[in-house]
Amino acid sequence: MNARKGLIIWLYSLRGQKELRKFGNIYYISKKMKYVIMYIDKNDIDKVVNKVSRMKFVKKVEFSYRDEIDMNFEEKIGASEIKDTVFSE
Repeated sequence: MNARKGLIIWLYSLRGQKELRKFGNIYYISKKMKYVIMYIDKNDIDKVVNKVSRMKFVKKVEFSYRDEIDMNFEEKIGASEIKDTVFSE
């Protein structure tokens, strides 16, 4: 499985969203705030960002930081300690 990177693409209009599908997998489209979240192979990220940012309907392209966030929340909040106290009562 290829490693993927998330992109947040802010749009002026939603008309061009179909053109974005050829670059990667679209995960979410916000019609109200006019942005698209899509995933792209990490190998192609520079090439895709350059092409997408030059499109007329694209306002801004940002990288998603989700893969850089530690998603192990149990250690952060001490969930194992909370679980022990809840079930022992």
